[in-house]
Amino acid sequence: MKTYLRVSLGVGILMMAVWLGLYANTPFAPGRDGQGPSEAGMLLFFATIALSLALAHATIVTLGMSFSKLVGPLAKEGKIGMGLCAVMWIVMAVCLNLA
Repeated sequence: MKTYLRVSLGVGILMMAVWLGLYANTPFAPGRDGQGPSEAGMLLFFATIALSLALAHATIVTLGMSFSKLVGPLAKEGKIGMGLCAVMWIVMAVCLNLA
């Protein structure tokens, strides 16, 4: 379970890094005349959905580890992971509010 927690958090952190790179390099242009949304905006939209699913999974795993009856380093790792997930959710929410 310890390895699963670490892999889940690693995937979440990696996806957050990719998403932040995409977010930083996406031009937020207004909609074009009758041509629908921009391709870059749609890519960011779908990347946001994928990141949300990965972060939700990591959050559920860390919550399960934090509030289980385990004691010691595994429970401590779960609580650290929960803090990392909270920070990643806050960063994503702030970035989406600025867009």
